[in-house]
Amino acid sequence: MICVMITSPLLIARERWDGLQVAARLRSIFRFPVMLAAGLTFLAFLTCSSRFDDPDLWWHLKIGQIIWNTHQIPRTDLFSFTALGHSWVDHEWLSQLVLYLVYHVGGYPALVLWLCVIASTIVVLTYVLCGCWSGNWKVSLLGAIAALFFLTVSLAIRPLLIGHLFLVVELLLLYYGIVRRGRSIWALPVLFVVWANCHGSFLLGLFILMFAVAGSCLKFAARRLWLGCDRATAIRFGVVLGLSLLAPLINPVGLSLVTYPVNVAWAQPEGTGNVEEWKALDIHDPRAIGLAAVLALVVIVSIVRRRSISAGEWSVLAPAAAMALLHARMTPVFGFAAAPVVCRLLAASWENYDRRRDRPAVNLFLIAIAGFMSLAVLPDTATIQRQIATREPVAAVTEIQASQLGGPLLNDYAWGGYLIWSNPAQPVFIDGRSDVFEEIGVFRAYGRWAMLQEDPQKLLDQYGIRTCLIRSSAPMAHVLPYLPGWKRVYADKLAEVFTRNDSYKSVVQR
Repeated sequence: MICVMITSPLLIARERWDGLQVAARLRSIFRFPVMLAAGLTFLAFLTCSSRFDDPDLWWHLKIGQIIWNTHQIPRTDLFSFTALGHSWVDHEWLSQLVLYLVYHVGGYPALVLWLCVIASTIVVLTYVLCGCWSGNWKVSLLGAIAALFFLTVSLAIRPLLIGHLFLVVELLLLYYGIVRRGRSIWALPVLFVVWANCHGSFLLGLFILMFAVAGSCLKFAARRLWLGCDRATAIRFGVVLGLSLLAPLINPVGLSLVTYPVNVAWAQPEGTGNVEEWKALDIHDPRAIGLAAVLALVVIVSIVRRRSISAGEWSVLAPAAAMALLHARMTPVFGFAAAPVVCRLLAASWENYDRRRDRPAVNLFLIAIAGFMSLAVLPDTATIQRQIATREPVAAVTEIQASQLGGPLLNDYAWGGYLIWSNPAQPVFIDGRSDVFEEIGVFRAYGRWAMLQEDPQKLLDQYGIRTCLIRSSAPMAHVLPYLPGWKRVYADKLAEVFTRNDSYKSVVQR
């Protein structure tokens, strides 16, 4: 009896203590910033739900399929008759393998889910970066939304998105490793091993790392803190930088994978000058207006509020803005660089998150709603097929296959990837791998032909073209019917098919 009287209060106290611990854990999990991150996740899912198709997705999938089936990485062109057998560097082989495995497991819906998950992860990590840099989790919400806005220029199922993810991860590792002196910086060499095998943007990440390490060492030197732990910290940064510079060499392709990004920047003027995403940012593009507004906001707030911008912030922000203006595809990089700076400048303009006023139950309810809505906006297979049909010549390819229009096929540049995936038996003339076709002169020849800069019959005769698949809006669609021996055999609002084969008499209009 005495034992019961003694142990009962202890058991009750222990149960209360356990209950308090559970409540504390729930309170720490379902916090206000977590709820905002769930809202950002829904926003990313909603933005990506209608962005399934990308012209390059298809040949990425095909190469991933080849790697999975043959256990070998292609080193020459396998898909065109104009560059067949020509050497080619598959610098995105790991991303392509991942994309195909996602498709292999769940088809097109799984690829959409992959896109949504990667995009939302990028946005949420940017939110975390802004919160760490500014100290204000409410203002950081605006920074993450701005980053998503700039990210939309390249928000598609493609290896470039993985490159953006790794860039944000690098910025977070640098923050915790340099600003907070944590050990996370040792993860950078491992990150660069994976990054280099996924996408060529690893080179940009290495430049950022070099600037960060150089800036930290100069800061230590200026403050004369080379002795003791700070000297050891600087040495640690140098070791991490050295290992990171060597990390890209760990790949199954060879040195050409490491030098590929430099080759793109300096030895492919046709591709970077004519492919839309490599062109300068259009001043009428909403993202260009947003970029100008962000830069103006940074300058105005720094002057009015007298909040100085550090040299380190300018060293990242200014080059990122220049890259975005020169090449539209670099706009997301500007978003990742600008969001933390803007949030820090505006941190005092909005009341910060107060943990004591948190409402875990309300947060949990809103998180659940955001999760349900995120899944609800995912498109089904039929919706995805309709998305594909709005951009790819689905009906025209079906007509080519049904009518057995053989012979060399000249296709629209943006449709080469879809033909590689959907019509693999017929080699393409050109596809999105502009580097291959620029080296052998096909890219330039195709551009001159498509823009009517020379006699169109010259290229058709040179390659013995028997079938042409071009856009209905293309200038050549109005010229081909008047060339000797050519006739239109199929037409819809998106694509037209022309052939030299006189045995095919019918004309299909839809």
